[in-house]
Amino acid sequence: MQTPSPKTLRTKIILLELLSTQSLIIPVKTLYLIHFLMQNADISFFKLIFTFFSFAFELPSGYFSDRYGNRHAVLLSRALIASSFLFYLLLPDFSGFVLANLLLGIGDAWESGAKDSYFLVLCSGPQLDYRQFKIDLAKYSYAVNFCLAFVSTMLYAQSIYLPVLFTVLFYAAATALLLTMPDDACRASRGQTQSFLSLSGQVVSKILKNRALVMEMIFATTCTSILISNFDFYSSLFASAGISVQAIGVIYSSFSLINILGVKLYDRFRSAFLSRLFLFLMPFSFLLLVSGQAALLLIGVFLQELCFAYYSLNLNICVIDSIDDKTSSSYYQSVISFMTVLLRIVLTSAITFAFALLDFSTVYGLFAAVTLCVTVCYFAFRRLPG
Repeated sequence: MQTPSPKTLRTKIILLELLSTQSLIIPVKTLYLIHFLMQNADISFFKLIFTFFSFAFELPSGYFSDRYGNRHAVLLSRALIASSFLFYLLLPDFSGFVLANLLLGIGDAWESGAKDSYFLVLCSGPQLDYRQFKIDLAKYSYAVNFCLAFVSTMLYAQSIYLPVLFTVLFYAAATALLLTMPDDACRASRGQTQSFLSLSGQVVSKILKNRALVMEMIFATTCTSILISNFDFYSSLFASAGISVQAIGVIYSSFSLINILGVKLYDRFRSAFLSRLFLFLMPFSFLLLVSGQAALLLIGVFLQELCFAYYSLNLNICVIDSIDDKTSSSYYQSVISFMTVLLRIVLTSAITFAFALLDFSTVYGLFAAVTLCVTVCYFAFRRLPG
């Protein structure tokens, strides 16, 4: 296949990323499941199925990607995700939703690492700056996701099947687009391929020796895990502060726009005082959330959404910058993802235990203390001025 021009390649990567979105279905997925008489316990079980299979296939998918090509792994991922949502349409009952989330989890794992490795190889040919391109992609994705999330409920009001149907069509279009893109040449030859255990030991050792990367992983994973655990309580916190249901909908729709600001903060001020100021203020947002004052609560939510985008992008870029062998880059990223998920599971278990023993405000005080401590340690390690 003839290599496209840098402009064409950039356009195709952007389209592939924008088409590979679930933003139409995420806002209404719970409503869709409830429509087919699924209970809260069922919905929680579906999430467990997704998490288990995503976690179980994380390392095998990375090993496959490096041996047989990242493009093949991303193709398989797109096909699996499209198929999973087909089951939402064609078999909308308990067994169908279980199978859908099983496929969705495997598809999510198959994409992990492979997509960035594939784009990294493609951008190295025409000398595109993938690091900056990744930042631009994040901005485009948040903007489009904001629009799709806004439209989602309108489509659902017309027909409950429309958000799911369009999601399937988006992923089918992404699969077709991917078939027109060049293959990645940086893969291990059969003769040079290491065994799974040998490669695992080598990659884990390489990661642990990179102390800067390990610190980034601990910092980002700790802060994002705590933030994700508190996102579920936003609605009740808004209601307790006297914010109307209509206003809550507007607030939720603004999150993608705040995430874009977080990306811009990283892009323009990641080494400046302003970014460090926001990161140091973020831990205090948990105290603002339990203040009971609407204005303070909204300031806290703004800080959390802004910094959440910053944490996620910063870790992603640090991982990409640490790649020194493109023939094993997918598995390298899969191992990092595997390690961060393990840490996330430990933190989530501790948070669940804390909520069982302590009152709500005390737990949020602990959130503030832990994230502040991690932030101070992070900047002390990096020895940043100011």
